[in-house]
Formats: sequence, structure tokens, C-alpha cells
Amino acid sequence: MAWKEWAFEELKRAGLYDKDSDYGGEIGKCLEELINVFDKQSHSIFSARRVANLFYRLMNWRPLSPVTNNPEEWKKFIKRGDEIVYQNKHYISLFATESQLKNNQAEDIDYYYKVDEQGGIYRDKECKKIVNLPYMLPADSKPLKGGKENE
Repeated sequence: MAWKEWAFEELKRAGLYDKDSDYGGEIGKCLEELINVFDKQSHSIFSARRVANLFYRLMNWRPLSPVTNNPEEWKKFIKRGDEIVYQNKHYISLFATESQLKNNQAEDIDYYYKVDEQGGIYRDKECKKIVNLPYMLPADSKPLKGGKENE
């Protein structure tokens, strides 16, 4: 079975075309369109993985190149006390004061996530992390339990 046929079968098995699925079966149709486009591109295994990984990053608003302290990458956000807080233009969950930028640092407020007892994902003030610039964001946030990063 070719990848495209396998992918369509997976959509059916997952019930994504069913009227009682999320969005009344429309997610299956949306994924079918993406599968058709991807299939038309005739990727090798290596280019398929590369394109899929890059597309995943873009779909999750993750930059493809490292964030730096270049002033062109930052915009004024708010004033906190005597310092201006800047927000990164390429990754909106990254903030820094002028002094942090001078020290090649920023705060990634979505670095971690927490999971509640029902399995729901949420973030709070403990989910941020000071990062060094240039900063290449991970593809996903990391889970946080008890104030420590999960291994």
C-alpha cells in the first residue's frame, strides 16, 4: 500500500470523516487536501521528513531560524518600571527587556506546559524560561511537573 492510501485509511480508522467527529467530518477532508498536495510533490523519505518537520514548525508558529538580539527582530511591547519590555516579531512568546537583550537573553513564556489531573494542558507564570540568544526554539514546549522539567 502506498503512503497516500495508507494515510487515507488512517483518517477513516480515526473516524475523522464521521459526522459526529470534530467539525462534522471536515477535519478528514482538510487533511485529505494536505495529503494530496504532499503526495503530488513526490518526496523521497528524507525530503518528506524535512518538509513535514518544517511545516510542523510553521503551523505551530515556531521560527525556522534562531532568534537573535538584532533590534529589527523586536518591537516595543510595554514599559515595566524604568525598562521597556520588547516582544519578538518572529516568535510572539519571547520577551526581553533592554538589559536582557544587551546580555543576549530573553524570556520564553511558552517554554514549558503543565498538565492538570484531567489531562488538560495549561500554562502559568512558572512555564517561562530565561534563554540565551541566539535561540533556536524547540519544536514543542516541554512538560513541567512540580517545578522541574520532565526527563
